[in-house]
Amino acid sequence: MSNRSELRKTLMIAIYQYLLWGRDFLSLDQSLNNQGKIAKDAFVQIIALEIRLHEADFIDEINSLLKDWTFDRLGKIEQAILLLAWGEFYAVLNEKAVIINEAVNLAKTYCEADSYKLINATLDNL
Repeated sequence: MSNRSELRKTLMIAIYQYLLWGRDFLSLDQSLNNQGKIAKDAFVQIIALEIRLHEADFIDEINSLLKDWTFDRLGKIEQAILLLAWGEFYAVLNEKAVIINEAVNLAKTYCEADSYKLINATLDNL
């Protein structure tokens, strides 16, 4: 079993692919299944379910917190990280500080140089 950071990274990649493939929930399931045993982890399944059920609400909430930006203008990786964090917040799977720290770490690794600041500020305002 992988640690939660690895699970988040895998789920972020699956959400990213889902966003690229035109938001077809079947594509999210396929992307998760391509990741192997990780897809069966309860943590991953809960967050994926929250995103399936509440994606539009999450995006509305994110848009209300973004300054001079909209969700659709963000890069797909930034969108994936924010949806992942929102899903985890919504499911109350961890403390806010842990979720923000993990999201910022993903942004520092996979996004443009300053994207982590936007991720941090948006999640901190939640």
